[in-house]
Amino acid sequence: MQHNKLFVDNSLARRLELAEAEGGASCGAALARERPESAAAVETIAGGRAVFTGIGSPLSQATGVGLDGPVSVEEFARLEDFFFSRGAAVNVETSPHADASLFAHYAKHGYCATEFTSVLTRLVEAEVGRNHVGEKDQSGDWRSQGVAVAIEELAAGQIDLWVGTVCTGFAEHYPVTDELMEVMGLFGSSSGAQLYLAKVDGVVAGGGVLFTRDGIAGLFGASTLMEFRRRGVQRELIRVRMDAARRASCEIALTFARPGSSSERNLLRNGFAVAYTRTKFTRELRAK
Repeated sequence: MQHNKLFVDNSLARRLELAEAEGGASCGAALARERPESAAAVETIAGGRAVFTGIGSPLSQATGVGLDGPVSVEEFARLEDFFFSRGAAVNVETSPHADASLFAHYAKHGYCATEFTSVLTRLVEAEVGRNHVGEKDQSGDWRSQGVAVAIEELAAGQIDLWVGTVCTGFAEHYPVTDELMEVMGLFGSSSGAQLYLAKVDGVVAGGGVLFTRDGIAGLFGASTLMEFRRRGVQRELIRVRMDAARRASCEIALTFARPGSSSERNLLRNGFAVAYTRTKFTRELRAK
């Protein structure tokens, strides 16, 4: 297999972080337009994107902060006020490439590291070995360990099925609430989103989404229903979305996983490499 590990400098780190940030920002902007009473909001602060889509929403966070250079006292205060003024804790997904001034602000204001995320990349033109992607049968489905896994790109009218499937696949991490379903629906209907549904022997088994921005193909939002895990679903979702990324002339594929998780292992087996580990820094809502 072609060597695929990328050297990630500050410039590339910024491209990667903003490719994800814009997906969340487009979702927040859509929610603000469609349901103003939700108080959804998006702001550009210290070079990153701060998004609020509800208290406790996985999209209510800031991403890409500190990658344009030093973060001033005033900009950091804006960042905190963006969340605190809406009754939410401050959560900032922070690249190790962020300017040192951002970490100094965290130390001064009592932030804690609450989550770590592996940022994984792969060159789009790099092909994985045939043993990693299975073989097509006569019907055109892709087989993994004798089980037919079919991947379908969905039309806009099928988004409810996609949302329900993906949210259920994430249920061990995020409760499947009406608010989460609404946010994921907006995420999936954002401009440039390509939705995919996986079926095992004709039964819905999982799904994922592909976003493209600035030459980056974001393989996001992938989950598998519990009863279909370890049957090649994620492998086929990766393969189909990588094919779409090539057709879109993207240079780099980007995705995320919890360190040491089965998702990370699947991605490593399919040609991705860990570019760096990102840290979520959190400050709880200050007492009045």
